[in-house]
Amino acid sequence: MHRCVSVLLISSSSYNLKDMDSTMSERNRRLRMIMSTFSCMIVITGLLLIGFATFKDVEPIEKFKVVDQYQGCEVIRYTDPTNRWNYLLKCT
Repeated sequence: MHRCVSVLLISSSSYNLKDMDSTMSERNRRLRMIMSTFSCMIVITGLLLIGFATFKDVEPIEKFKVVDQYQGCEVIRYTDPTNRWNYLLKCT
């Protein structure tokens, strides 16, 4: 009788360990999923903040600007799309 009870206890305790192991692996999977979700949210939020900070202070470029006078004519600086300056002389 004593032997039967000890075998029964051993088998039930090993069953609980297996059950506990599957529960822990399920918890680990859930924890990893939650952590990866939060880390992705933090990365996306950081990228959005950097993007807003970068494009927030962009001033419009003046394409044409009178910069000087030369013999009664206006010297005009033209900024092209590649941000190079070209100078034109406008006489009226």
